[in-house]
Amino acid sequence: MSGFKGMPEERTEARYRVDFAAQVRTDWQDSTPAQVTDLSRHGLRVEGARQLVENVFPNFNPPKGTRRPPVDVLFETGQEIGQPAGSVSFSCQTVYVRRVGADRYQIGLQFVEIGEASLALLEQLMLWMEEFGTPADLT
Repeated sequence: MSGFKGMPEERTEARYRVDFAAQVRTDWQDSTPAQVTDLSRHGLRVEGARQLVENVFPNFNPPKGTRRPPVDVLFETGQEIGQPAGSVSFSCQTVYVRRVGADRYQIGLQFVEIGEASLALLEQLMLWMEEFGTPADLT
């Protein structure tokens, strides 16, 4: 993939609430449904049931000094009138997994690789969000 690699570790850009149905896929091709609930130029947050954590992150706490394997997040944009539409795919590094309910988890992901087409759509989407989007909660 071309595009960019390696974003800063913290999302310093504005984050916006979104609601995109997504698939989170591992490098061993396990795929699990999730919802993208916020998005910035540096990363995103997905939410899902326990199945998401069990299937995609079975060994979330790797030994100290090792990195978690990247995951791919795929989703479609354009559900709102005027919103840029298309398919996006991001390779992401997991930043955190947070339990927020009995069977509900939030997973913070940082972009590590984006193809040129997804990068162009992300930029269009962020410009649209700056004008029409709702800022995300920082929790």
